[in-house]
Amino acid sequence: MLQPAHALETEEPPARCVALTRYFYTPAERPDALLTQQLQEAERRLAHVVVAPLQAHQREALLCLVSDLVSGLSAAPSVTFEKSVLVQTLNLRMFQIAAAEFFTFCYAEGKVQTRLWEKRKAESFLFTQGHLLFE
Repeated sequence: MLQPAHALETEEPPARCVALTRYFYTPAERPDALLTQQLQEAERRLAHVVVAPLQAHQREALLCLVSDLVSGLSAAPSVTFEKSVLVQTLNLRMFQIAAAEFFTFCYAEGKVQTRLWEKRKAESFLFTQGHLLFE
């Protein structure tokens, strides 16, 4: 039995987001079931704080970033996502500034991590350009 298209959208992680995540994390680090759960929580967090209309690729990039925050794999040194300049600039529709703010969230264990920096770069590119950095 076929499901309506809208049902699939809510149950399956965004394809580009998963591609980005799979490029930076192995399935052992972020198994599919866990990733799906983290993306759903990321969607809830975004819905609570981002009021500006976003294009699909912008939302996918943000879901990738916030899923890393939900999972505890990434953080910012002194701010939560909800109170970040990233969210403030998104809601003011200052998208170029928001894209630069992705790099605030490339810390793990109090230090900038190369893998997180590279992931933020790819997410920022997806957010601004509408396609993956390595396509």
